Amino acid sequence: MDPGWEYRLDRMVETVETGRISTQEWPAYEALMAEYASELG
Repeated sequence: MDPGWEYRLDRMVETVETGRISTQEWPAYEALMAEYASELG
């Protein structure tokens, strides 16, 4: 998995819960990329 999966899943969950298209944006997830990279070595 990578931040893209979390981003898409969070958008889907928000859309299902609210009945509206999610407005979450990608930049908040960019910080997670370094965390994923360090965990994967």
